[in-house]
Amino acid sequence: MSGKIILLIGGSGSGKSSLIKRLRHEYERVRFIPSVTTRPKRPTEQDGESYHFVDVKTFQQLIQDNGFIEYAHVHRAWYGTPRQAYEDVLASDGIVIKDIDPKGATAFKTMFADQVITIFVSVPPDLMKERLLMRGDTPEFEARLIDYADAWKERDHYDYMIENIDFEQAYADLLGIISAYIPGQPSES
Repeated sequence: MSGKIILLIGGSGSGKSSLIKRLRHEYERVRFIPSVTTRPKRPTEQDGESYHFVDVKTFQQLIQDNGFIEYAHVHRAWYGTPRQAYEDVLASDGIVIKDIDPKGATAFKTMFADQVITIFVSVPPDLMKERLLMRGDTPEFEARLIDYADAWKERDHYDYMIENIDFEQAYADLLGIISAYIPGQPSES
């Protein structure tokens, strides 16, 4: 199998989702597999795009059925990565991109080894705070800063690191890292 899993690690507000969204828009062969969560859906979200929204009982059943690569309770909700979907993409030599926390990245590396590329997306804390406030994540801001600090401590364990102060530069840096793994040219927009 020559499929790849590209993992973006970084704090909330670091721009991981924006980088993924643009990459998926420009490269239709890059897949994104939504995580499963018990958190409430934001008004701008649709089920099955960023996340599959489920109740706690359904989530617990998926744990019992060994349906996750990894799962965690974060910021008052459960999050899990569906195992079978990733195995299917890798079996078809596909490319998949995901944002994830450091512990989740470790689980992927353990399960899929050299098929995983880890990229840390860094951002100055003041800019992160500004981005979180803009999207309305104020109640959990302090917890998210602590998560970012924990991820930052592990930065030497990631394969690559990009800084997302300027989005266009961060996107160019991301493409520079992963372009060898993406088949074909960008899609016409």
